[in-house]
Amino acid sequence: MAEDLDLHEFVPESCENLLDQSDRDLKSKLPALARDKGRMGKIEKAVKSLPSQHELHLGDARDLSMIDEGSIELVVTSPPYFDIKDYENGTGAENQLGNIEDYEQFNREIDEVWRQCYNKLVPGGRMCVVVGDV
Repeated sequence: MAEDLDLHEFVPESCENLLDQSDRDLKSKLPALARDKGRMGKIEKAVKSLPSQHELHLGDARDLSMIDEGSIELVVTSPPYFDIKDYENGTGAENQLGNIEDYEQFNREIDEVWRQCYNKLVPGGRMCVVVGDV
């Protein structure tokens, strides 16, 4: 059972000391770790060995109809920023949320994303929104 697992069992030796670091120390050490492809590969391998039941959905977050309401423990998303990134090069770029030119419409559309994500969460579920320094 996942609750009985010790995270130390899954952490590569080269990263074990990170679990005992203070938040302040981690803020300086994690960026260097993220650039170390060898250590990141070990972390990726360790993470993949963790028992988990998850699904990854790649698509337009404005339509989450394929997911049952109240069925998700965690949502992780990195939404587009209004009028900051050019999405013209990809397939279906004209329909990208980040390509909406009207700010009010963009806000309505992103509000729909938040509403749908919230409705998919179980009571007490969490949503992590990745934002940049813009």
